[in-house]
Amino acid sequence: MIIGVVGATIYFLISPLNTASTQLLARTEPTLWDVLIAFFGGFAGVISSAKKDGGNVVPGVAIATALMPPLCTVGYGISHLNPSFIIGAGYLFLINAFFIALATASGTIFFRIRSGEKLNVSLKQQALILIIAIIIVIPSSISAYSIVHSSYINAQLSQFIENQLSNQYIAKQSISGKKIQLSVIGQRLNDDQIKSLKQSLKDYHLDGYQLSLTQLTKGNYITPKEFQDYMKQSDNGDTVQANPNSSGDGELTTIQSDLNKKYPKDISNIYVGQVTDKAKATKQLIAIELSDKGKTKRSTIEKSANKLVKDNQVSAVVQFVSGL
Repeated sequence: MIIGVVGATIYFLISPLNTASTQLLARTEPTLWDVLIAFFGGFAGVISSAKKDGGNVVPGVAIATALMPPLCTVGYGISHLNPSFIIGAGYLFLINAFFIALATASGTIFFRIRSGEKLNVSLKQQALILIIAIIIVIPSSISAYSIVHSSYINAQLSQFIENQLSNQYIAKQSISGKKIQLSVIGQRLNDDQIKSLKQSLKDYHLDGYQLSLTQLTKGNYITPKEFQDYMKQSDNGDTVQANPNSSGDGELTTIQSDLNKKYPKDISNIYVGQVTDKAKATKQLIAIELSDKGKTKRSTIEKSANKLVKDNQVSAVVQFVSGL
């Protein structure tokens, strides 16, 4: 165990890869499912060893794959001085080690009793093992409940958005405690509509949650500040191209060029590109900045843009922005 942690720590100290992979992150939040996997994995190893032609290869591989990844994650946490990685992965190691050992002991006792041997396991020993098992399981059970509850709330919120905000593009979505925060782009909602949305939360089992709705449109336009924030809203860098002359996806570039040619004096800039919202959904955006002269032709330009979107068979949101 010590050799594994030391080796992993040295590796991550000298490795140029500093970003935690999904494999590392997956081992920092153990749940009840990890307890079950460890227990039944250990029991499967006992069954394999109990067979006449059984060997130590299968149990050995099973134990190694269960114990080494958490130790490597602990090494990563130590090398980056990240206590959450150390505690989370250390807890997963404890779960795997304890329940594999428990399953092995239980399986061994079962097969020995089955063969006619008499084993004396005192009531005190049984109670001690049970108490330790319960103590180890409690945090993972809480974590499992939290994950299931979070998944349920997110599913209900997705249904709420799909049914109540189908005409809006969700630029940002987050849940913090009992507060739901949404940033939307689309037709501006009035106070009565927002009030109705808040009241409809109970229909989606979101009672007790508060809805905070930020509309990125002001009238028929996205405001300059909010458009800049919107371009930066993605954590992974997939934002709208800020340079109107830069090349983007083929279809979007074609639409951009066609609109510039058709309305050279009415359109000041066209911003095209991909955006990724907080739900990791990717959407194409065409943001049009009109000149003073073009503002009188907004409806016509919007129809032309939507027609080009349809003709080029792309799924893009057409929005207008005021001067940036």
